[in-house]
Amino acid sequence: AGKTTEYLSSFFASHIAVARIFPNLNAKVNAAVSAFCGNKKVTPEQMQFTRRCCESFGSAYEVSEDIIGIFGVLGGCAPAYTFYYIRALAKAAIAAGMDEKMAFDVAAKMTEGSAKLLSSSDESADSLIQKVCSPGGTTIEGIRSLEQNQVDQLLSQAFRASLNRDIELSKQ
Repeated sequence: AGKTTEYLSSFFASHIAVARIFPNLNAKVNAAVSAFCGNKKVTPEQMQFTRRCCESFGSAYEVSEDIIGIFGVLGGCAPAYTFYYIRALAKAAIAAGMDEKMAFDVAAKMTEGSAKLLSSSDESADSLIQKVCSPGGTTIEGIRSLEQNQVDQLLSQAFRASLNRDIELSKQ
């Protein structure tokens, strides 16, 4: 994190071609979301090879180096945020009386299914939220609680904290 392709190539006398890959932990199950970029010496063929390498363990996005830190937070840090979310949901279900194994399994599979629906749909996240919320129902009460507790702002702050750390690392 925080190191550019120019920084990496500076360790070699001839400042060689360097492609930088930012994968995530989900590569363990061939579901990584990886970013990659290269310095000016990387050929189109080398970039295509880099793409194929990344796609061998998930999705790949060629990005400009100026946003790889942002991508690193969204693709690399956010899995931990998602695990945190799943853990919190499971703990709430356990506290309400559900078996621990079932609670974690349901929370994880619900997250996986919701992500799959969103990524395969032409609908926005807002539209899908509205489809789940019936007026006066249980879901809308939970959404109201999330809004009142400003969960979106908390996630934005977590994102910014991770991104600020990436910026700090780039200066070291």
